[in-house]
Amino acid sequence: MNLEKVQAAEKDIEEEQNAKKKYDASVDAYNALKSNCIADDFDGKIKELEKELADAGYQFSSANSINIGRLVPQIVYYVYAYAKLLKNEEIAE
Repeated sequence: MNLEKVQAAEKDIEEEQNAKKKYDASVDAYNALKSNCIADDFDGKIKELEKELADAGYQFSSANSINIGRLVPQIVYYVYAYAKLLKNEEIAE
């Protein structure tokens, strides 16, 4: 195996590990919502997650001047709320 192939394989492995960490962070955010915590509790969970990711060498960044640390939980919240409304048959698909 030549050096370029080894480097490409290492890069692929690193990208997969980074994707898994991002997925795990999303799952943690979803689970915080799922536990029916109130908004203040959820903000605390997000701050804990930010610290945990920072300690692991990651940081939240902004997207179009919107803090991704607020954007992701909002997306998760609305998806969860929609699923809950569907499950309770309060809205139709």
